[in-house]
Amino acid sequence: MNIPTVPKHPLSGGEWVVAILGWLYYASPAVLVLTSPGHGPTTLQLLTMLLPGLVALALLPLLPRRPRWVTGVIALCWAISPPAFGPALVAQRRWAASGQRRLSVGVASLLVLAKSGHQLGLHLLSPGRLSPAVVEWTISIVGIVIATLLGWLAASHEAERQQAHLARRARAEAWEARVEQARLAERERIAREMHDVVAHRISLVALHAGALAHGMAARVGPGQQEPEELAMVRLIQGNAQASLDELRAMLGRLRGPDHPPEPPQPTLADLDTLVDDARQVGQRVDLVVDGDRSRVPQQVSRHAYRMVQEALTNARKHAPGAPVQTTVAIAADGGVDLRVSNPLAPLGAPEASGAGLGLVGIAERVEQLDGTLWHGVRDGHFVLEAKLPTRGGAR
Repeated sequence: MNIPTVPKHPLSGGEWVVAILGWLYYASPAVLVLTSPGHGPTTLQLLTMLLPGLVALALLPLLPRRPRWVTGVIALCWAISPPAFGPALVAQRRWAASGQRRLSVGVASLLVLAKSGHQLGLHLLSPGRLSPAVVEWTISIVGIVIATLLGWLAASHEAERQQAHLARRARAEAWEARVEQARLAERERIAREMHDVVAHRISLVALHAGALAHGMAARVGPGQQEPEELAMVRLIQGNAQASLDELRAMLGRLRGPDHPPEPPQPTLADLDTLVDDARQVGQRVDLVVDGDRSRVPQQVSRHAYRMVQEALTNARKHAPGAPVQTTVAIAADGGVDLRVSNPLAPLGAPEASGAGLGLVGIAERVEQLDGTLWHGVRDGHFVLEAKLPTRGGAR
């Protein structure tokens, strides 16, 4: 069961100032009387006035850990001696800052009742001192009300701060969910591309094995025994056809009924067509390809094409009208270095569509090839650089 209580943090400097000033406000006259020659109160009277306030001050450090009995002792001290006024204000503000308004009103009522009991006792002992008693009682009530309002204000600020923290956390979790969804979508897209390519290659294996088996069977004369090589070729053809059937069934589940088979996947050989299409919609693209595209393995070439495609799309959305410099450097071993850059200052209004998660898809493709990726701002340009190796864990 969650029992409401005061805030657990130690007393602040401001709370100590209020507590000490409240004690001094009532203790100072007693000290002045004590130091004046001739007519002063008795030692018992001084102790009755000063000691309860000192006890209340001494118990204040325990208020965050033992709020109930410390508040009760402070109320008792205030019922005996006015100098407990400062500690009573601090205790009331703490209870009001707990956020439980009914509880804080109850504590305030307890403190006011203790003060009223003290004033009533003084009035019974000295019936002619009604006016000073009313003034003192009024000051006490106003102080308790102010402490309550300040505590409620602190509770409101704390609740607002917690709500802001929860809102920031919710936004962060929502963004992480969108990023993860984008990763999954890109992985699914990569899987469909790879499976389509694998299906195409297996179909070629089955086709060539069938043609080879037909040719070998045609060369076997009547009555001759078929060679073992022909049986092996037919076995290859059968396994390839069975694998193709299973792969097609898996592709159907992966793609779903709303996604028809995709056309052959583009590679770096189709990069010029991609750039021409971008230029037709008004995008200024400068493409430089250094090296032989035929050296690039097909898997790396497919991913490189998709990365350039996504980079051009991002530039068109976030910097419309800005020129885009695209460089593709192909190494002798078929490795690819990509660099796409565009100025930060847009020449038109950015397109509002899209979730801004295109870089997530690019990162997924780089990870598939165990490559490296860097993107950021450099010399007033947004730059994307990727290095795609041909060996070492391409998946």
